[in-house]
Amino acid sequence: MLQLFGKGVKPPKPGQRVVYVGGAFDLFHAGHIEALKLAKQNGDYLLVGVHNDAVINSRKGTNHPIMNLNERVLSVLGCKLVDDAVIDAPYVITREMMAALKIDTVVHEITLDEYGSSDQDSEEPFETEAYAEPRRQGKYVRIRSPLADSISTRRIIDRIKKSEERFAKKVDKKQNEEKEYYDNRYGFNQDETEAK
Repeated sequence: MLQLFGKGVKPPKPGQRVVYVGGAFDLFHAGHIEALKLAKQNGDYLLVGVHNDAVINSRKGTNHPIMNLNERVLSVLGCKLVDDAVIDAPYVITREMMAALKIDTVVHEITLDEYGSSDQDSEEPFETEAYAEPRRQGKYVRIRSPLADSISTRRIIDRIKKSEERFAKKVDKKQNEEKEYYDNRYGFNQDETEAK
């Protein structure tokens, strides 16, 4: 399957500026697409790093990612903005990685998922370490998608949970109404009252 998705992938042409952005890309959604559009504006060739399940789990906690690495890579490669993907991309971007992939710009999207707020100036210590080399080389750019406040993986999961809770309440109510109907129809309520 990966071979089919990677069939049209070509290396960057001489002179093309390579832009790299890494992430989980879990439950690939419109927010990801907007971020990739912004990232691609920083160069000609968009290279997307997809972190492995263990990295995502250590960053976002248990039960993440929802989709496995292969599913997330296929989602990324299915986006026409993406020129190529790095499977199991390292979280910390090193000098060797930048040289090997000929990266001209490293883009980092600031999201609510990472920080819980829209404050772009706050950074976790590990974020500083992860992007230290691109910063040192002057090849680091921070972006913020216009959809960052309205759609994210966390918000999608929250919507699913709320829908599940509403549905469970609806089913419980329906089951109670049916039980009451049959209890009344067959006189089960009277039997219980007489037994007391």
